[in-house]
Amino acid sequence: MFIYDFKFDDLTLIAYNTWLKYKHLYAVRPKFYIINFDDLSRTHRGSPLDPKSMTDITDAAESARTILLGLNREWIKSTATFL
Repeated sequence: MFIYDFKFDDLTLIAYNTWLKYKHLYAVRPKFYIINFDDLSRTHRGSPLDPKSMTDITDAAESARTILLGLNREWIKSTATFL
């Protein structure tokens, strides 16, 4: 799961505490990583575009588009007719 917390760390605290509470219920324990664009000293490094989950170029393009739209809300208004 990828959660974008625009007002870091409101949603992050909720997600982290929920993860702590329920992580033991999974056969394979999920991991929790934080990516903080404002303070890179408090962030994990990684790519949300996992090549193993991309079967063709369409998967990569749609994943990148979704992330970019989440980062810039103005693009959503300008691309509303294409959604």
